[in-house]
Amino acid sequence: MPWTDPIRIAIDNNGNLYVTSPSTRQIFVLTSDGTILNTITTFDRPLSIAIDSSGRLLVGDNRDKSVSVLDSDGQLLYELGIGTREFGMPGDMVVVNDGVYVTDGPNDLIKVYDINSGSFIFSFGQGLFPNTDTSIGNTPLMFPTGIAYDPVYSEI
Repeated sequence: MPWTDPIRIAIDNNGNLYVTSPSTRQIFVLTSDGTILNTITTFDRPLSIAIDSSGRLLVGDNRDKSVSVLDSDGQLLYELGIGTREFGMPGDMVVVNDGVYVTDGPNDLIKVYDINSGSFIFSFGQGLFPNTDTSIGNTPLMFPTGIAYDPVYSEI
């Protein structure tokens, strides 16, 4: 394979795999049998990746400390939050309904954004700016790097 450090993968509705490779500064798009369909080279250090139900691609860039939302053709739609430097490190993410949950390890947080606008909704963990909404908890997190969603139990 043309990468040395596959970090994260996402699978689209057609079964294609999207593999981030920060050291080659690329995202490889492969068929389910491993044939390379395309490479996306618009990111400096693509680290995390997710695909929502409508086919939008979300890419966390560890150099820019941002998450970009692209349409199914790879065109930038918007960035989450303020864009560049929104995160200490966008390590992993998952899309649940209209929310995007992004791990931000250096800040000891998981941040949540609206998938349709990119607007910040809330965060949890204690991080640099502890959340005061006790209804969602203030559980300390220590450098969260992964996140997943279980649709059977509706749990993150």
